[in-house]
Amino acid sequence: MGDPSKEQLPQTFNVRYLGCKRAKGLWGIRHTRKPVDELVAEAKSQLGPPAQFRVSSDGCSLANPTLDFPIATISYGVQDLVYTRVFAMILVRPKTPFECHGFVCENKQAARRLTYCLAAAFQEYSDAVRKTTSRVLRPDPALSLPKFAIDLRTPEELAADYKAQDSEA
Repeated sequence: MGDPSKEQLPQTFNVRYLGCKRAKGLWGIRHTRKPVDELVAEAKSQLGPPAQFRVSSDGCSLANPTLDFPIATISYGVQDLVYTRVFAMILVRPKTPFECHGFVCENKQAARRLTYCLAAAFQEYSDAVRKTTSRVLRPDPALSLPKFAIDLRTPEELAADYKAQDSEA
């Protein structure tokens, strides 16, 4: 499980959808922490029904409720550092620029695997974009490739870095 490129896609995970909150940035644990706290607090009274969360090179999809998250709209994905069973991802949308979506996984290992699967999906998508765009003349190849971020650090490593950023502020 240590290498995202070894993950086979598509994969399906059993989750409960926490919902969506506005995020203040494109990527980073500092932009998912507050929305995840809010989603978990709201969900304690009523957690959504079990659902299937599918990860493929095209993106992610959720059944019950039915939601699609195209890979090109996902900018960040991470296993939460406080709620280690929670996987969070940030989407970029036209009307509300950054949305944080939260999902409760069966256990913390499943949340970790989901993070690795999304990293593999980003890699496959990036490879496909490179192949397609390499046929077209581009002034700067880095300008037209989508930017993604997957935080593959453990919750403990994320917590240490998060605390270090707080003490610097």
